[in-house]
Amino acid sequence: MLNDVGELDLGALRDDPWTLAFEGFDPANEPRREALLTLANGYMGVRGAASEFPANDVHYPGTYLAGVFNRVQSNINGRDAEHESMVNTPNWLHLDLRFAEGEWWSEGGLHPSKEHVALDLRRGLLTRTLTLSDPEPRPDGSIRSLDVVQRRLVSLRHRHLGAQETTLIPHNYTGRLHVRTGIDPTVTNSGVAEYKELNSHHLMLLESTTLPDEHETLLSLVRTTQSKIEIAMAQRTRVESEVPSSERREVRPGGIEFRRHLIQVSSDQPVIIDSTTAVVTGRDAAISSPREAPWPSWTAPRSACASCWHRTRSSVPACGTATRSRSTPPRTPRNRAAPSWPCAPICSTPLRRWHRTCHCATPAYPPVVCTARATAATSSGTSCSSCPWSICATRM
Repeated sequence: MLNDVGELDLGALRDDPWTLAFEGFDPANEPRREALLTLANGYMGVRGAASEFPANDVHYPGTYLAGVFNRVQSNINGRDAEHESMVNTPNWLHLDLRFAEGEWWSEGGLHPSKEHVALDLRRGLLTRTLTLSDPEPRPDGSIRSLDVVQRRLVSLRHRHLGAQETTLIPHNYTGRLHVRTGIDPTVTNSGVAEYKELNSHHLMLLESTTLPDEHETLLSLVRTTQSKIEIAMAQRTRVESEVPSSERREVRPGGIEFRRHLIQVSSDQPVIIDSTTAVVTGRDAAISSPREAPWPSWTAPRSACASCWHRTRSSVPACGTATRSRSTPPRTPRNRAAPSWPCAPICSTPLRRWHRTCHCATPAYPPVVCTARATAATSSGTSCSSCPWSICATRM
C-alpha cells in the first residue's frame, strides 16, 4: 500500500501525458512497473511483464479473465483455511531466443542493454525496445547483437484476442536463430509475497497440443480446480524473414507443447515473429465447450484497436487535465471502476485486484472505465446503450 503518489515510480520520461515510459531495468521497481503497464479490454487483463521469463522473484507474468475465480484450501499453522482468488491463467506471452551456438536469453546467454518500455494510452499499445548482445566477445573479438522491438496489445473490438509482435535485427551475425514461443499453463497465483504460505495452484492442465489445421494452431486447455471453469487458449505464430523458416514441436516437461522456430538470419536484415492468441472460457455466452468453440476472427486486431480506443476516449480530456482536489480520495471500490471519475483513460491499470503491488489509483492513471457508461452514470444514473464495450468494466 502506498501512502503518497510521490512513492509511485512513474518513470523519468513525461514528455507526452498519454504515454507512460520507463528507461532501463530496475529489479526493485519491476513488479510495480508491470502493474502500471497492464493492458486490458474488459474481458482480459495482461500484466506488462517481460516475455522471456517465467514467474520469479522479479517478474510475474499474469493474464486475468473477467469472472474466472477459484477457491482452494491451505493449511496454515495446522489449521485449514479456504480462500478465493482471481485466477492467473496460462501465460501466452512466452518468447525466448538464442543464437545457434549459444544459451537461451532467459538463461543468461544474451546480455540486455538500452531497454526502454512505453505504454501508449491513445492506442492501448505496449512497446518494448532493447539490445541483446553476447556477454563476452567471441574468439575473433566480435560481439553479436540483436536489436529487439516488441509490441503488445489486447484488442478492444475483438475482446478475445491478444497479439504480440517481435522484430529482431541482427548485427555482426549471419546464421541460424532459435526462437521459442508458446503458452505456459504452469502459472500459479504467486505474485503477492504475503500470500506465499497459501495454496497457489488453481489450474489443472487438460490438454496441450497442436490442432489439425493448416496453421498448426497451438492449443492449451486448462480447468480451475474447484469452480471447474475451462479455459482454452489457441495461438498462431507467423514468421516473416528473407529465407523461409522452419518450425518444430517442442514438448516440455509435463507434456506442455511449445514451438521452436529455426530462422536463418542475415546481418542487418529484420525478422518479425507475430503471435496472435485467442481466449475462450466456459463462462462465455453460447459456449458448450471452450475446446470446441468457434474461434474469433484471426485477422490482425491492430487497426481495429486504434479506432476503438479513439472512439472510447473521444469525449474525455487527456489524463491529468481534469481537476480534482488533492484532499479528495479517489472513489475506486475494490472490485469495480468508479463511474464518477473525471478522467477515463484507456487500457492501463484496469482493476486494482489484477495488480500485484500497485494498490492505488492516481488522477494520471486511474482504473479503466467505459467512457460512455461513465458519462451516462454521472449524468442520469443509467447505463448507456451506445457503450462500445459489450461488457463494461463498471459491471464486473
